Amino acid sequence: NIDVQDINWKVTLQVWNPDKGANNAFTTSFHSNIRTYFIKCINQQLP
Repeated sequence: NIDVQDINWKVTLQVWNPDKGANNAFTTSFHSNIRTYFIKCINQQLP
């Protein structure tokens, strides 16, 4: 079985670095939205 969440985490960790790559408004907003999404998922899983 493939852990989709684990894959998403790896991808996010690779792209969530504002100091590398194209750091324009869209990219920053896109990364921020991904980060916010995972934070919400984590918070929902906490007891």
